[in-house]
Amino acid sequence: MRMLLIAIAGVFVRSVLRARRLLTTEGSSRMHHRPWTFSAAHRAPSFRYSAVLHWRQRLRGWVIRGGHLLFGYRDTLFPAAFVFLAVTTQPAFPFGSERWDRWMDGLGLLVVLAGQGCRALAIGCVQNIRRRGQRKRIAAGLLIRTGFFAHSRNPLYLGNVLIFCGLVIITNSYWWYVVALPGVVGMYWAIVLAEEEFLAKQFGPAYVDYCRQVNRFVPRVAGLRRSLAASSFQWRRVVRKEAQVVCSWFTFVMGLLIWERVAQRNVGTHRAEIEGLLLIWLAFSVAYGVTRWRTKTGARLSHGGGATEDAKGTWKNVLP
Repeated sequence: MRMLLIAIAGVFVRSVLRARRLLTTEGSSRMHHRPWTFSAAHRAPSFRYSAVLHWRQRLRGWVIRGGHLLFGYRDTLFPAAFVFLAVTTQPAFPFGSERWDRWMDGLGLLVVLAGQGCRALAIGCVQNIRRRGQRKRIAAGLLIRTGFFAHSRNPLYLGNVLIFCGLVIITNSYWWYVVALPGVVGMYWAIVLAEEEFLAKQFGPAYVDYCRQVNRFVPRVAGLRRSLAASSFQWRRVVRKEAQVVCSWFTFVMGLLIWERVAQRNVGTHRAEIEGLLLIWLAFSVAYGVTRWRTKTGARLSHGGGATEDAKGTWKNVLP
């Protein structure tokens, strides 16, 4: 952590020195060719503001390039980071109280369910939505503005962030709050900026108008029920496309709860509780396996035992 802070401080100092050198060089050249007058003095703040905008645009460009890189690997980075944090950190009781810890576990689970709710509302109202892009690159052929996407431009990413926030609350570890949570939020922010740049080039004024009307993340509640009703919401579509996501975060939640009891409590005293959590996870895994098998079997039958919907379709949706 100390080395990370030193590296961040070094990058910040380097950026400040470069900005100062830029201002000094440009200012001296202007003074050499033109005497300092009252009008020139009034233009100095404008020049400093343009320099700030220049560095802001450069930083935005770096973030967007990082977002394009992260887009293709976001489904791998999340579980890898989760495993790394679980190995290198320890859960803690809030205020040293086991009772408070149980309340935090419940709160975290509610936040996770809220995130899954955002994903379900987005998936259920849009047909043939695809999340992985084209060869791990951002791709879209049609701007979706109906259903939940008429109230939030990134409901899937919003759901992912809420799910991770819930996992952090369940863990209640200092390092998860100060390292993992900002890192995940920053990752999704970079991906969203990269997608916005792509979509602005792809759809032009239509996407600009969409951005003016709809928030980037926080959904507008007014008219949400009417939008979902008009988009022919389908729960079967949600089950088919979200079963794997639900199984993933449910496994994380069960793993965290068991991890807490092993790391912070007497294993012998809570052995029955740990065994109960394992049985719940096993039953859920079996149910997921059956659902997955039935979904794939039904897809093969409906498509004549050959191509799936994704292989036959075109890029008809805004990603994620």
